[in-house]
Order: sequence, then structure tokens, then C-alpha cells
Amino acid sequence: IAIDGPAASGKGVVSKLLAAELGFHCLDSGAVYRAVALAAIRQNAAKPAIVAQIARELAQNPQKLQELLNHPELSNPQTGQRASEIAAMPELRAELLPLQRARRQPPGLVADGRDMGTIVFPDAQMKVFLTAKPERRAQRRLLQLQQKGISATIDSVRAELRARDLRDQGRKHAALTPATAARIVESDDKSPAQIVRELSAEFRAALFCPNNRAPNRATKEPPL
Repeated sequence: IAIDGPAASGKGVVSKLLAAELGFHCLDSGAVYRAVALAAIRQNAAKPAIVAQIARELAQNPQKLQELLNHPELSNPQTGQRASEIAAMPELRAELLPLQRARRQPPGLVADGRDMGTIVFPDAQMKVFLTAKPERRAQRRLLQLQQKGISATIDSVRAELRARDLRDQGRKHAALTPATAARIVESDDKSPAQIVRELSAEFRAALFCPNNRAPNRATKEPPL
């Protein structure tokens, strides 16, 4: 199941809850990019080739990658902004593609990100694009930051999300856009639990419907 959407749309929470509901593994692709961003910040790395090398080394060192994924600085706005910037690097995306695809293991996977249904898992059995109005997303992000003790204002959060959207939607490689046949879900007035119930029921129903069978796993995946 591929769940894409802009920042603060609720896809992270929905993905984790849905994976738990179905007994599936869960991939937070944004966290992987933030881990690389955090390592790049520490090394003062800016050139695409060097950032890609950092990603390659982390992919070969699961323990180090996990340490970064668990680090408190992973959720800092600075780390998120840097992750958004380096995400536009095709060299980096090429390095992380095998790492992300390797997470697809039995009994199944719920993957959340911005290009899960378009690039990483184009043959996903279910594709979802989760979104919400900018003001609602800004309120959510502000609350998240406040709960983590990070100081911010609604105006600064609005500006950060606006800049993030422009980068994600306008980048040349793997731009944020709904995948073909993706179900568009607006989360403004729905709780994560409600969305999970709807998606879980739809996914289970599709398993028994011949017309909604998953595409052939041998289907050629599009280039990065």
C-alpha cells in the first residue's frame, strides 16, 4: 500500500496505524531522507555526489542508519528543510531506491512518502494520496512542534510548508503528485482512525475482487 501526500497531511500517522491494523511492515521514507540530511549536516556536505555517498554508506550500515532514525534531531525543522532540499538530488534518490524497495517483505508493506506510488512502488496494490487544506496542515504541524518543545509560530509554519510544497511539487525528479489510479483522501475533517478503517476495509475487499488484483510484480518499474 503506497500512501503519498504533502507535509502534515497525516500520512505518517495513518500509515503506521494502517500497517498495525493489517499486520504489515511500515516504511517512513521521509525519515530515511531526514536521516541522510542529518548526516549531511554533520559533515557539512552539500554536493550531490557527497550526499549520495553518505546515503550509500548508511544503506550498507543498518546500525548507523537506525541510530540516526532514532536521533532526537531527526524531527527538527532544520533537518526537515535540509531533507526536502537534498530530496531533489537524483543521485541521492538513486541510492535510496533499492533500500526502500527492499522493505517490501511478507506479509505486506505500507509505505508513506511523496513518490511511493509513482516511483518506488508503481505496482502497489493500493495507492492513496492523502492531503488537507494548507491552513489545517499548518495547524497540525504547529501542534506537533509544540508537543516536541520546539518553538514556532503559525506564520513561520505556514511559510515553511508553502516552501516545502513548492520544492516537492516542482522538482524535476519524483515530484509530489498523485499516482495514476490513486485514491484521493482529504483528511481535514477525518480522524486518522476513521481513514484507517476506510482504507483497511477497501484493501481487504479488493483482495477478494478479481477486477482489483495487484499488478504483476514483474512489471517493469519506471526509471528514476
